[in-house]
Order: sequence, then structure tokens, then C-alpha cells
Amino acid sequence: MTILAVAAFWIFSALLSLLSREDRGYSRTPLFRAAGTAGFLALLGWSATTVAIPRGNPYHAFFTVPAFFLVTIIGTALAFRFWSSLIGDFFMRARSVMMGDDRMTVEKSFDRAHKAEKEGDLEGAYRLYAEERAKDPAAPEPLRRMAEIRLQQGRAEEALSHLRDALPLAPSPEERAVLSFRISDLLLRLGRTQEARSELESTARELAGTRFEKYARERLAGIGGETAP
Repeated sequence: MTILAVAAFWIFSALLSLLSREDRGYSRTPLFRAAGTAGFLALLGWSATTVAIPRGNPYHAFFTVPAFFLVTIIGTALAFRFWSSLIGDFFMRARSVMMGDDRMTVEKSFDRAHKAEKEGDLEGAYRLYAEERAKDPAAPEPLRRMAEIRLQQGRAEEALSHLRDALPLAPSPEERAVLSFRISDLLLRLGRTQEARSELESTARELAGTRFEKYARERLAGIGGETAP
């Protein structure tokens, strides 16, 4: 039983390292890491119970403790890639939060899409922004950029749809106002004046008491929606 438990523990540890290669996307998912950690600890516990020799033996502690540490050290070494990836990501996330550079990381993730856009590969850039959108459905920025690409391609209705999807995701009044104004401008370009007015009126009500309410009412006045206060 001891040999079986220890062998199972070591084999599982080696498989964790094998499956934790950087090119395997699943290896960084919470499910994989939770399952790997649980399996490692469960098999370690099983090994620990089988390594122990009968307590009646006067050399019980002398043999059991070193044997347990040896089994643990070898198992940890075999799973080194798994643990180094897990711990490394933890410290990187902690540093990102403390340094406040999590937004910089998000911006860097757009580099490939931005490069494709600059090179004129608009469909490729759109696809890359869509991938970023899938990774973080709560972020409005990928949708905004997708909308701008569709506008460059002359597909205004799709751009409008993306902007409207992004609007409720805006985290601040300023971003909410910017998106709303962009939507109203696009509606005016499409000749849909009444919808543009409704959009600005909604923004003015939602952001009442802020400077963005004033900006919205000034825009309304500019298209004959109402008189700016």
C-alpha cells in the first residue's frame, strides 16, 4: 500500500508539471489550479498515512518523519512547474494591485490588435479586440474599439450596437458621458435626430448634478433639443 500511495503521489506530481506548460491555456485557469492543488494535497495525505510505521515500534518517529519529508520533497520537486506558475502568478497579481499598474496590463493586451489596426488589417484587429472582449465581458474598452473599427469599415449600425453594449459597462460618469456623446453623434450622422436627443436627455438625467449634465444639455441645445441652462 505504501509503494502504491507514494507512486501515485509522485506520478500525479509529475503530470501536474507536464500539464502546466506555458503554451497550454487551461493551465492558468482557476479550475485547473484548484483541482491540481486538491489532488496534490489528497495524495500527499494518503502517502503520509501509509508511510507511517506501527506506533509500537520505538523508532517510529525516527523513521516516519524523515520518510514523510522525503516523499513530500520529491513530490514537490516533481510538481515544480505547477507550483512555480501558481506562486509566480500570485505575486505578479499582488504586485500589480499594489503598484496600480493593472490598467497598464490591460492596455498591453491590446498591443497586437492596435498593431494590426495601424497596418490596415481592420478585420484582424477587430477579431483580436473581440478576443479581449471574450476574456473580460465586463470591460467596455474592447467594445468601444470594435465600434471604431466598424465605423472605419462603413458599418455604422454594427458600431452603434457595440457602443450601446459598452455604455452600461462604463465604470465612471466621465466614461459614461463620452460613450453616450459618441452614440448621439453617430445617430445624428445617420439622420436619427430624435434618437440622438433621447440619448442625450437620458444622459443628462442620469448624470444630474455633474458637469457632464451641463455638457449633455449644451449638446441638446445644439441640435434643438432644449435650451442649455
